[in-house]
Amino acid sequence: MDYQMKALALNTLSPLTIHIRGIDDWYTTFHVEIKKGGVLEGCCGNGKGPQQSIEDLWQKCVDGLQPGEYLVIDAYGPNRKAYKWNSFLWSPITEIK
Repeated sequence: MDYQMKALALNTLSPLTIHIRGIDDWYTTFHVEIKKGGVLEGCCGNGKGPQQSIEDLWQKCVDGLQPGEYLVIDAYGPNRKAYKWNSFLWSPITEIK
């Protein structure tokens, strides 16, 4: 997948925001957290341009997940949902409470 397709896939979970800090200093954020054991961790991507920042976000939030880790949307709200990428689309995860 190219970076635009990855951005579209991530954007289906939560709207992406791409920011520029300065020349060759970009970052991409979205309001999804990574569930790592008993901890929720925020996720953002960094790069020299929009493409690199999206690729970095994808690496951290999709390709870089370890077994048992997954993404959580609305972590502290009533509509909490969990997902993991299955190489084609987002698969819902049933969380044990």
